[in-house]
Amino acid sequence: MTITIYGVLAITMDESLETIDQCDIVIADDGRIQSVGPTDGAPRPADEMIDGTGLIAIPGLIDTHRHSWLEMFRGLTADLPVGGYRQLTKSGIAQRVHPDAVHLATLVGDLAAVDCGITTVADLAHIGRTADHLDASVQGHRDSGLRVVLAHTPANGDGENWYVNSERRHPADIAWLRTGALADDDALVVLAMGARPLHCVTPEVLQADVATARDLGLRLIYDGAGAATGGGPVRRRWSQPGHRTVAALAESGLLGPDMGFVHGNHLEDDELGMIADHGAGLSVASEVEMLCGYGLPVCGRDAVAGLRLALSTDVAAYADPSILTAMRTMLMLSRARPASSAYLTNREETTQVPAVAALRAGTIDGARFLGLQDRIGTLSPGRAADIVLIDRTGPRLAAVRDPAVAVVLFAQSEDVRHVMVQGRIVKRDGRLVEARRSDLVRRLVDAGSAVLAHGAKRAEDAPLWNF
Repeated sequence: MTITIYGVLAITMDESLETIDQCDIVIADDGRIQSVGPTDGAPRPADEMIDGTGLIAIPGLIDTHRHSWLEMFRGLTADLPVGGYRQLTKSGIAQRVHPDAVHLATLVGDLAAVDCGITTVADLAHIGRTADHLDASVQGHRDSGLRVVLAHTPANGDGENWYVNSERRHPADIAWLRTGALADDDALVVLAMGARPLHCVTPEVLQADVATARDLGLRLIYDGAGAATGGGPVRRRWSQPGHRTVAALAESGLLGPDMGFVHGNHLEDDELGMIADHGAGLSVASEVEMLCGYGLPVCGRDAVAGLRLALSTDVAAYADPSILTAMRTMLMLSRARPASSAYLTNREETTQVPAVAALRAGTIDGARFLGLQDRIGTLSPGRAADIVLIDRTGPRLAAVRDPAVAVVLFAQSEDVRHVMVQGRIVKRDGRLVEARRSDLVRRLVDAGSAVLAHGAKRAEDAPLWNF
């Protein structure tokens, strides 16, 4: 189906196009953008014509790291430190979650993502303890119509030691997925490796897992790099050799642009520089990092100046997974940290980071983190038509003159009017197209309640998680 969006204010995030007022976006029947340019009155017939008057068009928002199966436990660990979160969810709950519940949580989580303008998520699915659980993750994403990078990650709840000085190489299931359900790199759901950082594995396994991913042609995403793990006898643990994943990869000649690291709160400056120098990526989940006790996010540190940060939401067990709020939080931190530093060191005030930088983190820089920058992240001819249309006529946005400021600092999910993924409309006129959403949500709540009714409800009742 061909679609023309006419008369819209488009923030293209394409440096050659920039922002175009009164813009027409033409979408071909293969789901790609055919043309983007100023409205000139020339007829652009299509199967569907969308009036863009009063709307802001942006590329679909990109969440570069989440754990979708935990959607069924929204807010469950909001008042727990990260150790309690791990003990309750990874040691206690994971072993009791049925594949049907994984499918429901994944599907409903994707629909919630669409509702707030997210068109791509990277799911570090550490719930694949059986083939049925893996199938459930894949099918849940496919059923939602969202674009997904499914980062296969060693499972929680399978009774094996994957995360404590582990000598076990990445599970062989990843090859099964690569040659089967997720063999097609042009599909909406594609495969990556959720790789374990050095503090979880031996140096030999760290290197072996990289070889496995590259043999399979997969991107690597390292969760937990530089994230605080609470107190203890080892001060500045991220400067210790056993925690320097980035340096270990660099020293072995393995660090490269096919790698992304998540969090980075307490990475040393030299490792942040290595990430930039080798073309790798860094994703921040600012809200969850502050809520769970990881400490201040890396945003605003001098050492990230050479990096293009991406954004992620991490886990719904702590906070609502929204890139709209993640952009806002990132912008605040990027301004606040250098401002406080300037005050404390009696320096001149620093230059303000512009709002459009946060929008870049939520779009094209997220695409780069996932290796999808040639496919998504900008409103450019030839790119996939992953497009979000935001209503700027309501009381929150109408008086905001700068469209990037309107999106980053004022927009909420209810301002998201339409959402497209690969040219297919998945949210229309402010409502999800998925007709079963109410029934799906009800079933998800029941599934989560059933899990909690038959096991640990508190972290202290779950087996110890030693991470």
